[in-house]
Amino acid sequence: MNDVDTQVAELIRQKKIDAEVRFKMDLISGFGEDDFEEGTVFKFKKRFSASSTEYSYAAIKAEGKWYNTGPRAPEGRDWDEFVVWLVTGIPASELTLMVEASD
Repeated sequence: MNDVDTQVAELIRQKKIDAEVRFKMDLISGFGEDDFEEGTVFKFKKRFSASSTEYSYAAIKAEGKWYNTGPRAPEGRDWDEFVVWLVTGIPASELTLMVEASD
């Protein structure tokens, strides 16, 4: 590969990354503001990378923070951190996130 080919390959790679960033930012924006009541519970599934395994999670809003199940669950996330976590680790082309609110 010469320098031009290397630069073209890098531009194509960056274009794919930019498209995925735009997709995920649009997805994050679609969640809107956190106007959910304390005690709201979400049940959702995530599939990571090329895995065919779907993982089930639940999250509850308590004292203004979101707490979710899972081995890497933190002390609690604010809404923006929680929404970003929902779409993190999942390539845009393989996003299969289903969220349902329950009482």
